[in-house]
Amino acid sequence: MNSGDTKEEDLDTAVVSVEDFSFNHLKDRLEYAFPASYRRKIMDYFAFYRKKPVSAITHYAPIKKVIEDAEITGNYRLIAFGDNVHEEAIKVVFNELIELKTPVTYSSQCSIQGVYYTKLEYIKESTSTSELFSLRKKSSGG
Repeated sequence: MNSGDTKEEDLDTAVVSVEDFSFNHLKDRLEYAFPASYRRKIMDYFAFYRKKPVSAITHYAPIKKVIEDAEITGNYRLIAFGDNVHEEAIKVVFNELIELKTPVTYSSQCSIQGVYYTKLEYIKESTSTSELFSLRKKSSGG
């Protein structure tokens, strides 16, 4: 790693892609849950890439607490967990959901599927996913 590289520990945000159903649940309850097998790193923030028709990162949230082996039931578990419906759940709880001044829109060269780790400052500086990926790559010297 070059001395100018962004180290993994410098990253503070996990960007996750969510459907409308999960995003609405997040807005209403200030929580996001996922199967434990997804092995997502818990950092300082989560940012939310909303799939079609929005196709953009529109919000982020500072993490308040994480609950392992959380009780997740009903439609949220069925819809958000899909084939992993019977797995242990990890629930992340937030104090607030903050809307970005400028959404980070989808760029066909750089899509977000699953999870993407980055810095919150890069999200705030970007207007497209290709810009976001470029900022991280540039900071890592690659």
